Amino acid sequence: ARMTRKIILSTSLKTSFIIVLVRPEHHYRIAKGLVYVLENRFRLFGMPFGLDPIIGFVPWIGDAVSTVVALYIVLLAKRMKVEQKHINVMLLNIAFDFLIGLIPFVGDVSDFFIRSNSKNLKLIEKHGRLNVIDGEIEK
Repeated sequence: ARMTRKIILSTSLKTSFIIVLVRPEHHYRIAKGLVYVLENRFRLFGMPFGLDPIIGFVPWIGDAVSTVVALYIVLLAKRMKVEQKHINVMLLNIAFDFLIGLIPFVGDVSDFFIRSNSKNLKLIEKHGRLNVIDGEIEK
């Protein structure tokens, strides 16, 4: 399998540049793993849930953390050449989840049922080219 170089830059003066070799399919696995942990890791009365509803109990901060992780999944989708119209749908899913999450109690309960990350992962699976990351040369 083809390898891609990715440079991770640090803003800290103590840390130097780190070069990590990453296979393109690892980005998809990371996104899939994040969705599993955020939305499906545990079961309660047969219903799957993850860390998203637990993190969501912390007002504002929980929703902000969940949104940042969700935006990382969108970044991966962009790198996997998902079309902009599907990226827009993904962003709307995240915005809806975030806005509902701001409503006290309703937002906490909705985190068990609104699974924007799972929806977005399905869009990646359907419309993304899982073996291509932006910057690679296709043959």
